[in-house]
Amino acid sequence: MGEVDPMSICSAVTNLSFTTMSSEEILRQSVMEITNVQTFDLIGHPTRGGLYDSRMGALERDEVCDTCSLSQLHCPGHLGHVTLPLPAFNPIYFRDLHKLLRGSCLSCHRLLSPPAASQLILAQMQVLDYGLVGIAGEIEEVATEVINCMTAQKCDQNDIGSEVRRKIQKYLENKQLTGDDPRHAADVKNVVEMKHTLVKNFVQKHLMRARKKCSFCGDTKTNIQVQEVARFIFSSSKTASKPSSTSNVEKILRKSLYNEEPDDCEDDTLVLNEEDERKFLKAEYVEGGSQTFLTAVQARKHLRELWLKEHTVLGYLFGAMREAQARGIEHPTDLFFIEVLAISPPKFRPCNFMNGRKYEHQLTTCLNRVVRTAHDLQDILVVMKANESDGPKEQKMEILKMNVSTLEPAGADLTIKLHHHWKLLQVRINVLYDSDLDRNSKEKTGVKQILEKKAGLLRKHMMGKRVNYAARSVISPDPYINVDEIGIPMVFATKLSYPTPVTPRNVDQLRRAVINGPDQYPGALSVEFEDGRKIRLDVASLTKREGIAKTLLTPNPDGSLKNATKIVHRHLQSGDALLLNRQPTLHKPSIMAHRARVLRDEKTLRLHYANCKSYNADFDGDEMNAHLPQSELARSEAYNIASVNYQYLVPKDGTPLSGLIQDHVIGGTILTMRDKFFNREDYQKLVFGALTFIERKILTLPPAIRKPVALWTGKQIVSTIILNCVPPAVPPPTVYGKTKVPAKAWPRTDTILDPHLAEDLVVIRDGELLCGVLDKAHYGPSQYGLVHVCYELYGGETSSLVLSGFARLYTHYLQMYHGFTLGIKDILVTPDANRKRRKIMRRRRLGGDKVALEALNAENDELSPEEVKSKLRAGHLNREDKFLKVWDASMKKLTDSINNDINKACMPDGLQVGFPQNNLQLMVQSGAKGGMVNCMQISCLLGQIELEGRRVPLNAAGRSLPSFKPYDTSPRAGGFIDGRFLTGIRPQEFFFHCMAGREGLVDTAVKTSRSGYLQRCLIKHLEGLMVNYDQTVRDSDGSVIQFQYGEDGLDILKLQMLKRKQFPALIRNAPALIDTDHIEQTRSVTDNEALQKITHKVARYQRKIAKGRRRESPFTVFSIQNEAEFKATYPDNDPTTGQPMYRSHLIRAYYALNEKDRKQLRKQVVAPMDPLTSILRPDLHLGSLGEKLHDDIEDYIAVNPDRLLLTDNFNKHEVKVLEPSDFRDMLYSIYQKALTCAGEPVGLLAAQSIGEPSTQMTLNTFHFAGRGEMNVTLGIPRLREILMVASKNISTPSMNLHLKKAASVEPRAEKLRVGISQVSLQQVLESVTVTERLEISVPGRNFRVYQIRFDFLPFKAYKKSLYTNPSKILRYMETKFVMKLIDALRKKLVLVKSARMVDVGSRVSRAAANDDDDREQVGHERLNDERGSRLNFNEDDDGDSSGDDEGAEGETNIEFQREKHDDDKDYDEPEMEEYQKSSDEDEGIDEEEFAPTLEELRPKDPQTSESEANNSRSEHLVMRIKNKKLKAQKKLRANNVINYHTWVTGYDFDTEREEWCEVTFQLEMQNSKFDMSSLVEEEIKNSLLHSVKGISRAFLVKDNDDRSGCGKMLQTEGVNFQEMFKYDDIIDMRRIYSNDIYAISQVFGIEAATRAIVKEVTSVFGVYGIEVDPRHLSLVADYMTFDGQYRAFNRIHMGNNASPLQQMSFETTCSFMKNAALLGFSDRLTSPSSSLVMGQLVGVGTGICEMLGNIPHRGNNKFGL
Repeated sequence: MGEVDPMSICSAVTNLSFTTMSSEEILRQSVMEITNVQTFDLIGHPTRGGLYDSRMGALERDEVCDTCSLSQLHCPGHLGHVTLPLPAFNPIYFRDLHKLLRGSCLSCHRLLSPPAASQLILAQMQVLDYGLVGIAGEIEEVATEVINCMTAQKCDQNDIGSEVRRKIQKYLENKQLTGDDPRHAADVKNVVEMKHTLVKNFVQKHLMRARKKCSFCGDTKTNIQVQEVARFIFSSSKTASKPSSTSNVEKILRKSLYNEEPDDCEDDTLVLNEEDERKFLKAEYVEGGSQTFLTAVQARKHLRELWLKEHTVLGYLFGAMREAQARGIEHPTDLFFIEVLAISPPKFRPCNFMNGRKYEHQLTTCLNRVVRTAHDLQDILVVMKANESDGPKEQKMEILKMNVSTLEPAGADLTIKLHHHWKLLQVRINVLYDSDLDRNSKEKTGVKQILEKKAGLLRKHMMGKRVNYAARSVISPDPYINVDEIGIPMVFATKLSYPTPVTPRNVDQLRRAVINGPDQYPGALSVEFEDGRKIRLDVASLTKREGIAKTLLTPNPDGSLKNATKIVHRHLQSGDALLLNRQPTLHKPSIMAHRARVLRDEKTLRLHYANCKSYNADFDGDEMNAHLPQSELARSEAYNIASVNYQYLVPKDGTPLSGLIQDHVIGGTILTMRDKFFNREDYQKLVFGALTFIERKILTLPPAIRKPVALWTGKQIVSTIILNCVPPAVPPPTVYGKTKVPAKAWPRTDTILDPHLAEDLVVIRDGELLCGVLDKAHYGPSQYGLVHVCYELYGGETSSLVLSGFARLYTHYLQMYHGFTLGIKDILVTPDANRKRRKIMRRRRLGGDKVALEALNAENDELSPEEVKSKLRAGHLNREDKFLKVWDASMKKLTDSINNDINKACMPDGLQVGFPQNNLQLMVQSGAKGGMVNCMQISCLLGQIELEGRRVPLNAAGRSLPSFKPYDTSPRAGGFIDGRFLTGIRPQEFFFHCMAGREGLVDTAVKTSRSGYLQRCLIKHLEGLMVNYDQTVRDSDGSVIQFQYGEDGLDILKLQMLKRKQFPALIRNAPALIDTDHIEQTRSVTDNEALQKITHKVARYQRKIAKGRRRESPFTVFSIQNEAEFKATYPDNDPTTGQPMYRSHLIRAYYALNEKDRKQLRKQVVAPMDPLTSILRPDLHLGSLGEKLHDDIEDYIAVNPDRLLLTDNFNKHEVKVLEPSDFRDMLYSIYQKALTCAGEPVGLLAAQSIGEPSTQMTLNTFHFAGRGEMNVTLGIPRLREILMVASKNISTPSMNLHLKKAASVEPRAEKLRVGISQVSLQQVLESVTVTERLEISVPGRNFRVYQIRFDFLPFKAYKKSLYTNPSKILRYMETKFVMKLIDALRKKLVLVKSARMVDVGSRVSRAAANDDDDREQVGHERLNDERGSRLNFNEDDDGDSSGDDEGAEGETNIEFQREKHDDDKDYDEPEMEEYQKSSDEDEGIDEEEFAPTLEELRPKDPQTSESEANNSRSEHLVMRIKNKKLKAQKKLRANNVINYHTWVTGYDFDTEREEWCEVTFQLEMQNSKFDMSSLVEEEIKNSLLHSVKGISRAFLVKDNDDRSGCGKMLQTEGVNFQEMFKYDDIIDMRRIYSNDIYAISQVFGIEAATRAIVKEVTSVFGVYGIEVDPRHLSLVADYMTFDGQYRAFNRIHMGNNASPLQQMSFETTCSFMKNAALLGFSDRLTSPSSSLVMGQLVGVGTGICEMLGNIPHRGNNKFGL
């Protein structure tokens, strides 16, 4: 190591804190005070003392700064200041000041929070400074216990506070805590989150909602309100009854401005009455009570005194105050006020020039208004002071008074003017911070506007910066360059330069470059000397360039800088690394490194076809950016990390990304067919043309046919390419695989004897293609193909060479030997297929009528065409879309069958030319382009056009297009196109086709922004997550997210061959994979003894689990053994908690066990076993790997399914065999190499892997999950719901209830389904009739009478499908619905101008005849109603539920009735058994929770049929008794309904079958005309007869993972786990699941929620056929549940981040910046965002390493080196 100059050791910023500058600090940094309101003089020069004064910096390029004498370019700018005549509120902290004022007493200047709460938060914040999160929670428990105890004893608040403080101190002393360094412990995510939570809760609970009286002085709390974010209005606690004159205003102002106490004021607080208030505040704030305003002077004085008394608590609540005190500021609370306003230098508000004139910057205009207002306010104060003095009046003062008199408001006295301008000053200062605070401001130049959003200072200029050494151009394809190359036009090569230090090795080359100069390639642009001077080479002077070239190695003449060298900025040359990028940059392969290849005659960037998928690029005008790295370190990373060679696999799921496409696939498929032979000349042309990049001797193969002419097959040409691309001295690859072309596509022949030699089976042995054709499956972006195997065996360079060679080979072959085109014969079908097609179309065109009848549930001859049309119109015009959904679903079945029949008739046997002669089929089958859908649309039909998953919608007239009849039932009218592109389509069909195309365009445009924002949210949260050297995944603040990345620590890009199906491929290529040196080195440090011991323990644990033993705790075993005994001993419930008493006794009994008994219990428990990788680090110990992979390896060795291992059953004819021990070592070595490297930014990869595929999804909000009724949210809306919202209430919650294997489980499940489904009033109504008439009762009193009749369906129509009966329906109508209707009427009449209540005199209660027995009966039935929670689903088959049994006779007391309604209690129905009242009362809906009893869910005994028959025979007797009782109750029940309200004048119901009821309303004629039918209809829709809380419907659907034997499961709309737990006899509680992640987290815990997140995101992608590696999803899920709660990727969760700069770069920059400054948070600059803002190296990836070195001793110097 050479000598090091100690002066060269630089320092770096390691911490960044935010603070508010005090007035003294602003004055110290300011170079001048702004005193001149004129910015420019008459000739356009900046005025002295103005806002563009040159002392703050030079304004134009040719000027110099008067302070530092530097030019405009080099002057950093200097602050100025404006001294305000009166203090103003700081707009940044205005809301926080309001909270502080509301939470403090203006009399005694103390916080209104209880002393105990202050002591608690003080202690918690102190321990959090040391990172002791757990202790902070324990302190709260200690304090809560003391507070509750002493509050119950009614102790004084101060005594409680003292006791809390004493208890906390004692608790902490007993703990003997040792925390971390507070400088680092306080900047961790969970600590920051807890601080935020504590401060927020304290402010909201104890300051904003403070008690009404001060606990210190007893004064009443002052109500302070904000007015226009400019001043505070407060209601005084000491109101004065005497009126106050306008002189009161002057007294208040003098007190505020000069701290003068009025002589004649008896009270401390002066009060303005309403008249003064209106005059003084100009009617801006007029309310009852005595009110005045709180000036900034008063507020400042109050806060200063508050700080003296509460500085400790305030210092921890607002860290900025504590930090200001440490800086020596006398009054830290002054940060809430502005006395001196800092003025930014002119450099940051430059002038605008237009038409030769100079204009102020918008910010300067705002500042100028502040200066002018401050001057006007100062003038008013001077005049007011002069008026108070009795001295002689000067002329200058008279002029000043005249100027003041002209100020607004005109004609007002000085006091009003003073107030007006003081408020105006506040408003204009607010605009400087946020322009939106002033609605009249047109300028958008506030600090908030400058900083925030995409164009703000932070995101545009600090997070992202414009760069040099970059180029941008259109891209063009070039199959002749290599895959890892990029073609650069000469114009770019001569403009881009790379700094090359001059050395003796390259001096000749650099001298030639300098002599050539900037214009001649290869040349140079400039030369940089040792002292940093840079000289641009002169284009015109060759002599100067030659002179400079001669001095390239000449040392510096003065001998200084002897270790420095000159640097030549040479032209870009072929082979230089270039970073290529195409926007949008959605994932890592969107920016890759290419080797430059300078093309002299080109004008665009030339890109290889294989990279199109990586960049998502096509060549229809796409542009790309090229960046030239400017250092050797950057070049090294580009060559070895970011190169195209190492981006072959995509991080999303480890599948290949690069591959040949389109014509190359066609060429490869044709070339490798069996009938392709080439002579020597053609063979050598193709081989040598493809391998131009090989610089060694090319290996060729002997001909396949020697006589009569030597011929080589196409397969041999491909084999030659493979053998020459593989690195020398390495065994060639052996690949077995399938082709993309299926076996059934090949023409059937009987000449092939061996089926294994078919063309659909690819066999490459030792690099030679022996069988099969090569298509997209082997050199396209396909997994486990030839190129993928080469990548895994030899690395990315070899796979790129193979792709490059294949691309050139196939291009040459298609160009010179076999053209390719698409002709009309390739799409024609045979006449026979055409006849079949026409026959199917004719037969099915008439099927629409049958489908319409099916949707209407009608038979063929049941309805006439007119009736069908009428019913279709009614279904179409219905507000609910249910009928149209059913019609669409039925029609879709018909159109699908038509589509399938026509396709079977025409494809592929119906084509005139078959595969492989059919070029279109060759394209499709080989994977080159297109699919079978394209072929079908060309040759068969287009099929059904769908818009948002539905048929083409109908307009108001019932037509999809004007050319169709209204409600046309033919498939064609709904968008079914039976035409094809071959023969053309009709105009209507073309229009339908365009509609679908437009939907796709709109969907793409909308989803781009939504998916982009989703990805940005993910990236900003996960940007700091990386793998550390201890294999853990940590955030940038050190928080551990995962102990092993993805639970196994493997890199997704390195583990693709570590799968069971790929073991044969590994064995066949073992010689190329086994690294003996690496195995021996690793084995030498492996603890084999410990490895063996732990492996045996894990195996023993797995055997125990396999035998059915569960992982249980000792307490679980104890509970199972003793629960029955304790339940029998303590059968009652605890009256305080409602829980069974035996549980608490069981817990106490367990804790009372002695050690011996507990040991016996522990022996019965399967002790959990730690994974092997958590004990022995897999990167150090060979063979330490996950259990699943270990089991796969051992199982494969034991079974040897492919007979490739040297065991008893190996294949003797197979050359590629391996010893089992070598097989183990090979896989152990591969596993160890596949571990994720330290520094890997796994958070970014996870965010990209979710965000990038989301752009491929549509915006489908719903789809139907197996049934037309069941909606499930899909696509981007569901992803946003899971990741960005983490909502407690998702749009489509559901539960999957798998059934147990039990007797008659399906009928019992059907009963449960009926029982938990909602029953709405609408479902049981047959019709509703509203009759309106006018009635005149007395002269002058006119009434409008509405008679509403409700006809219900017969009981038999819904007996088996709905959980209700006629009696329950009538009871609901009488008790609930009528009241709901009355409330709706009241609201309606208010809208129709408040109808007056009808006064028909005092009505005598119709329930006066009630006796005490009736009341007793009601009370008795109310007790019966509360007995249980499970209901009898199996009601009497005839629906008998008499009124007497329901206790209706007893409920006759009106007051008792109303009390029951107020409590939201329903009538008692003993026959329906007991139910629990729901807590969902938001809309007045009484939801009832119930469930079938265990007895009912059991199948009935066949012997009971006789008793059932007896019941049936006695039915008529029961009906007679029931009718008698109903008739007896009729008058009584009618009176109860009528007494609800004076509007109700009549009620009647069916006493025979309870199938109708009738209600009569009487309203005054005036203002009562409205549509009663619509009102009733709306209330009916919102009325529920029965429901289980949280569940709306249930379905019995197919179960793909059935274990019950019936093949079905229950699926619900809505979630209620607690209710379902009651039915564990038929529901498998081990497999119950919901898509509501929040509900899972609340019931099953946060770990279950973590797994649910992974499952839900996987299912969202699975619908679209997208796979994302579960390691990404598990990382995202672990991050979302890091703190034990379900958190979202939004700004709320970002508020808990430990890096303020990362928060500010996300959203709401000013809000996060204000919080960081006020709460005293600092940034340790460890997050990527903060590093970018500060221009430092990001500490992830290669930035994780730091280099250490010994600096040689240079003697005793001040640096100590």
